[in-house]
Amino acid sequence: SDDAPFVRVPLGSDRERLIGGYDLGTALMHGELKWQPGLLSRAHGGTLSVSAASALECAELGSICQALDHSRDGHGSFLDSSVQPSLFGTVVWDDECDDNHSIRTMLRDRLAFSIDLAGISYRETGDTMFQREDVFRAKELLHKVVVQPDFLAELCEIALALGVTSIRSELYALACARSLAALDGRKAVKREDVSAAIRLVLLPRATQL
Repeated sequence: SDDAPFVRVPLGSDRERLIGGYDLGTALMHGELKWQPGLLSRAHGGTLSVSAASALECAELGSICQALDHSRDGHGSFLDSSVQPSLFGTVVWDDECDDNHSIRTMLRDRLAFSIDLAGISYRETGDTMFQREDVFRAKELLHKVVVQPDFLAELCEIALALGVTSIRSELYALACARSLAALDGRKAVKREDVSAAIRLVLLPRATQL
């Protein structure tokens, strides 16, 4: 929606800024222990944008990965008790070209798509295939979209053949296929959706061909 948050994670953000913490100043002055939400909580219902991902420290990287997996830290929710769990889309930017120094494996494994924007200017992007209204309609339809068991088996078999070992990859491919069907206004996944999911999600992760 128009009021959905877009939260940027600046370079150098520490773990407390990401997950939040107790406001000790308020506690000392007023005797009230109050939880201050972090950036991950503020992204609920919107998008989290992570800049310079290759420069993330292990603690911050782990916090983001944990939020993507569970939306919780060891002491409870990243959010206050009235909003659980935390749900947000994630965009990760990385300007490193060398795979050895690019987005770390544990974070890359939690992202559905990898897009190379090298050599592409904003003016070359043109119009998008889908408008905002198409996305909103697809979100309403998505939970009704079904997938044939044969398509599920095919996604798993192809992932295995490509050397893709993380179960998240198959789940992302499945979500991609269902989303494409919903964007097309359908309640059932077709062959074309599965093919697109393989191309968009599994092939970029391939370790063998």
